[in-house]
Amino acid sequence: MANLGAICYKSVKAGLYEQWSASMEGDDSAKAEVWRTEGRQAMLESLKARLTAGDVAASRVAVIQGSIDAAVEQKVNDVLEKHTLTMELQKVTPLKQRISMLEGKEEMIKLLQKQTDLLQDTVKSKEAVIDTLQKELDKQKTANTKSSHAIGKVGEATVLSMIQECIIPVFPFSRVEDKTGVGHAADFHLWTMPSPSKTVKILIDAKKYKSAIKMIEINKLHSDMDNDDDAQAGIMLSLDSAICHFNQFEIGTTPKHKLVMYISMEGMETAMRATTLAWAVRVLTSIAGETDIEKQKTMILNIELFIKEIDKSVKDMDGCIRMCSKTLETMRATKEKLFTRLTNYKNGSLVESGADEDVEKPTDGDDGKCKKVKSDGNNCGYRAQPGVEYCKRHI
Repeated sequence: MANLGAICYKSVKAGLYEQWSASMEGDDSAKAEVWRTEGRQAMLESLKARLTAGDVAASRVAVIQGSIDAAVEQKVNDVLEKHTLTMELQKVTPLKQRISMLEGKEEMIKLLQKQTDLLQDTVKSKEAVIDTLQKELDKQKTANTKSSHAIGKVGEATVLSMIQECIIPVFPFSRVEDKTGVGHAADFHLWTMPSPSKTVKILIDAKKYKSAIKMIEINKLHSDMDNDDDAQAGIMLSLDSAICHFNQFEIGTTPKHKLVMYISMEGMETAMRATTLAWAVRVLTSIAGETDIEKQKTMILNIELFIKEIDKSVKDMDGCIRMCSKTLETMRATKEKLFTRLTNYKNGSLVESGADEDVEKPTDGDDGKCKKVKSDGNNCGYRAQPGVEYCKRHI
């Protein structure tokens, strides 16, 4: 009903007011107008109080709103500051780590720099020592080279002198060329004529070494011979040492089947050296001058058999010499004993017969090594042949 009345009032409000205004009298209208004015005034007063209260409330609300805004702003600022600090801390922690790492790297770099400086100083000192040692080594090498070169020149001059004085006059139409300054050509080229229609070229390589001649030097002579189409024979001549892998006066061949004789003149006298070289040239000339290969082989075989027989004879003679040496030592010991007995008899201190020791038997002192004394004063050192005191090179 109330709702219905409210709805009807809205539609009939204007009409009812017009009817009420028309039915009222003048006094009533004036009163009504007064009442309306008073009502308006009362309403305005009440509204004014309310407006004043509303303004106070609005100001309080504004104050509260301001405080709330300030609090919110402060809170927001605090949160933002905290968040910013958190972000900054998150950025600072890696920076601290990097800074600590950089500081550690700087310390490490300083240590490495110190170590590098120390190493550089050490290297410089070592380089100085190495330079000094290298200079000394170069000096020694130069001195050794000059010494070896000078010794080699002396040996070459000795062999050339033997060829010119003992070979050329004996072999008619022979000649020699000095090739010591030419590479890959041996030391001397010697031409001989075993017959009027035949010429033999012999290459001679002379070495004056303190140690034995090794295969590398022998192979060089073989290469020089095989590269010389005119060469038919060669001689490896060692003046003061032995020759490795080859016996004295052994005749071998190069890869191209050219004849090579190996001769060691260690310990030989000057006259014997010249005679030995002349004999070697004569043998090689005779063999190389033979055109029949089978006859050459027979000649080489006969020479080898002859040298073996000579070796046997030398061994027999050496055995006789050793026996004579033992007998001589025994006689010397007996002589010394006799002098001792005579002296004791003269002094009246002769002992009873048989009381003294038997005559001391001399020992042969054979320790299995060659007894030959080289030009430098040292023993040969090679194993002696059975029953003799010398090796194959010095029998």
